[in-house]
Amino acid sequence: MCRAIEETVRRECADIVIDALVVGSSRLHPALIVETVEKVQSEVARQELAAEIVGRIAGASRNLFTYERIADPKWVIVVDKGQILRNKVSID
Repeated sequence: MCRAIEETVRRECADIVIDALVVGSSRLHPALIVETVEKVQSEVARQELAAEIVGRIAGASRNLFTYERIADPKWVIVVDKGQILRNKVSID
């Protein structure tokens, strides 16, 4: 579920989002953290961007259970480029 949402965001929002990360999987409401292509200057702009993302992924979200969906902009956290850190694990 998480990977599907992340891939959908990357595909549908490639012009405004660099990366996406779903947190809170298997919880009542997962959240989506997105890195933006351009620096977002205000909280209002962040809220508008979150609403745009939710609108763009709405079609793909219909196939998910209600508790798996990112259907409300309040569950989208917009951060600037370079703010999502991923750990890489290598097994030798």
